[in-house]
Amino acid sequence: MPLFHRMTAYAAFLAPLLLPLAARAQSLPVVNVNNEIGLAADVMLQDQEDHYLPGNGPSPELSGWAPGLDAKASVMKDLWGISNVYAALRFAFNDGESSISPSPPYAGTYNRQTENLDVELGKGFLITDRLLLTPFIQGGYTNFQSSDFNATNTTTNGFVGLGLRGDYALTERLVVTGRLGWAETVGGNLNTPANYNFGYGDGPMWQAGIGLDYLVYSHIHLYGGIDYTDYTLARGALQSAGFPDSRAPQANFNDLNFHLGIAWGF
Repeated sequence: MPLFHRMTAYAAFLAPLLLPLAARAQSLPVVNVNNEIGLAADVMLQDQEDHYLPGNGPSPELSGWAPGLDAKASVMKDLWGISNVYAALRFAFNDGESSISPSPPYAGTYNRQTENLDVELGKGFLITDRLLLTPFIQGGYTNFQSSDFNATNTTTNGFVGLGLRGDYALTERLVVTGRLGWAETVGGNLNTPANYNFGYGDGPMWQAGIGLDYLVYSHIHLYGGIDYTDYTLARGALQSAGFPDSRAPQANFNDLNFHLGIAWGF
């Protein structure tokens, strides 16, 4: 599905959840920073290492920078008698090149396209007027394609887990946000040329991030931050795909994202 159509579908899915919450209920900066729609430029440094079984040759490692876009929508409001109900969606798309090592036996670069979607639902707790802590549940998916020599490998996986977001108002206009998350990858799949499919096992995902949000004027905000994700797709089960029995190797990923953008607060 084209990127524009995917983003439209996500927005249509989330709109019924966000619209009932779309009024600003409080004037506290730590609450208002969670009522935004934003778009940011994003640059990702991604490192992937596949761990082959002994006798299958050296394990390849791909790394490189990929520019892209990062869109977010979040809301926090009193709902059904519960204060500071929180919902958020974030979607990122990156496209760049990765080099592969060791060389030899590997050589060249791979084009890589990555999509990340994360949905969060939680509740904020005001510790003070300057500090808000928000535990949440999360779910989403990652999809990326690597292409070289007219061949494309597609790796997909979902994830479900928990997290904690903390917002602290340094001033009435400037809020610093920290985020910690844990999840388990589920439903991992590797699709290789000629449509051979291999399943991955589940593995852990760890997330950490920090960001700043500055109210420029009225409803206009500038925001930016750094996010780090480390996750594992465990070695898949032995299976036959029309050639000698094989399995998806364990894959470890380390993603570092830098983003800077503008948001509309409501």
